[in-house]
Amino acid sequence: MGFALTVAGCLPLWGGPNAWTLENALLRRSFAADDGVFRTTEIVNKRTGAVVPCGESDEFALRVSQGTHRPETAYTLTARDFRVASTAHSAGELTATLEQPARGITVTLVYTAAPGQPVLRKRMTVTSREPLVLERVDVEVLALPDAVQPYTERAITANAPGRWSPGLGQPLYGARSATFWGVEFPAADNRVRNGVLTAGYLWGRRLAAGVPYAAYPSVMGVADDPAFVKDAFFDYIERVRVRPLRLQVQFNTWFDSGGGVDRAAFSNSVALIHQKLVVERGCRPLSAYVIDDGWQDVQADWSDGVWKVNSKFDPDFAASRAAVLRAASNLGL
Repeated sequence: MGFALTVAGCLPLWGGPNAWTLENALLRRSFAADDGVFRTTEIVNKRTGAVVPCGESDEFALRVSQGTHRPETAYTLTARDFRVASTAHSAGELTATLEQPARGITVTLVYTAAPGQPVLRKRMTVTSREPLVLERVDVEVLALPDAVQPYTERAITANAPGRWSPGLGQPLYGARSATFWGVEFPAADNRVRNGVLTAGYLWGRRLAAGVPYAAYPSVMGVADDPAFVKDAFFDYIERVRVRPLRLQVQFNTWFDSGGGVDRAAFSNSVALIHQKLVVERGCRPLSAYVIDDGWQDVQADWSDGVWKVNSKFDPDFAASRAAVLRAASNLGL
């Protein structure tokens, strides 16, 4: 068990072990705590034999403030701003607790590698002594020389037709190491800039004093060939998806009612489609009937919750749910 020495004017110096390795039969990730600063030093893909030294990088990043409406209060912390307080290492798991006394913030990193699995997960928990807003959390910040970002479109706002291409949830790859990287969160914003891989997401939520916030975990995966790293990524998706891949046949109101849809128009469309396709032609019932733009109350305050329904529909979509039930289907929004 390590101990801490306090030096006047400085953060505590870590006095415990300064190197760790987490591995299974398919991958390895090595770490160090030089001068108490925790970081990843090397990635190994045992399936290909690739060894990738990691340059000096930040391991993670937190952008915090007193509110997203107060940009003058924002600042960013990385692993360089913390010092190791304690570690725990067992088969398949490494835990490092890092502290930033001046800011009163503690970060706990937990890395896990299950036996025989081609993925390593990293979980991050943030606890603040004082209330603050966590604007963005980057669970992974690594200098990887072969990191690539295949999808680079970042059209977050639809300024023109067809311009809604935010690139959220897109994986990053190691071109020579046959690795894939990302966050297990659909709205993750992953990037590669100047050889530095960043996997994280915007949050913008207030953290209560002393209440831990568990970030969505990041994933490092390995393939057996750089040419097939995308296939390995999709294999991983197939293993973790909540429901198996399946054909969905559904109706979307945008294509006949647009934003003017209401409960009557929706019910009429459901009845007509069911009559023509299922009753008269013997087709299978549709998987879902989806109400697109037009159900939400755009004048309501959504800060205290979502699913604010306008007066064109029942608050609980009772009539719409009854319509799709008669068509042996499901309601979607």
